[in-house]
Amino acid sequence: WTSLQMDRATHHPDEAERMPDTPNNETFKEQANFTYKRCPYCYTHLKLNAEHCIECRKKVGEVDKVGLAKKPFNYKAYLAAGLWVVLLSFYVWKLLYVKIIEFLAQ
Repeated sequence: WTSLQMDRATHHPDEAERMPDTPNNETFKEQANFTYKRCPYCYTHLKLNAEHCIECRKKVGEVDKVGLAKKPFNYKAYLAAGLWVVLLSFYVWKLLYVKIIEFLAQ
């Protein structure tokens, strides 16, 4: 319970019985009837079937339970980050390998 719910329950004892601890699925289903969605990047109001934001031109997905459009999965960024990790690992390994060979040659 939040502090507001606690205050309401202490001032109105009968209200404590009507207030659930957690919202049920029906409450979320009732709130999910949106007439628009908002861009997750710039918060512009968009049509529900929009695939790109009209302001920032970024790709947006379906609407979530709070009215924001979902950010699409950016597989290219993860692929690029993975490639950089591999290249950095190879570079560090090569540096260490050269240092070890120099140390053993002495």
